[in-house]
Amino acid sequence: MTASEEKPSEEDGTEPGLPGHPPRVLYIGGGTKSGSTLLDLMLGQVPSFFSVGELRQIWQRGLVENSRCGCKERFFDCPFWTAVGAEAFGGWGNVDVQEVLALRNSLDTVSSLRALKADSSDPSGDERIERYVRILDPLLRAIGHVSGAGVIVDSSKTPSHALLL
Repeated sequence: MTASEEKPSEEDGTEPGLPGHPPRVLYIGGGTKSGSTLLDLMLGQVPSFFSVGELRQIWQRGLVENSRCGCKERFFDCPFWTAVGAEAFGGWGNVDVQEVLALRNSLDTVSSLRALKADSSDPSGDERIERYVRILDPLLRAIGHVSGAGVIVDSSKTPSHALLL
């Protein structure tokens, strides 16, 4: 999990990172060992971009394993992720990790691509998609607001996760 330094917003007349303002996501797809982490870290250095590493892994590596962040702190000790959890969910303790992992594991698969693509214009077609998107939306908004970035760089790589965003 990577959280690069906070970046100032672009001076292009937009106000990224405001509460309720959905950030843009620059998604890096590809295979394993494809250089996506390096590209993610490089893009995270661009003003108004913020690198989150493989966001799809936040539930397992962050909430379950309490892995180290890019700032070298454990997930629950990282000021950035603590602020994101507080803003998105009123604290990470309010997230039903097992439910979120079950949703992610059932949707973020190669076999779910056809259903995700079919439902991409109408997510109400599958209740699981709707529930997972309702979890991802406040997470992405909080990342944008706490980081102050207009673009979140997500190097999760999988096509199914890209469709869920």
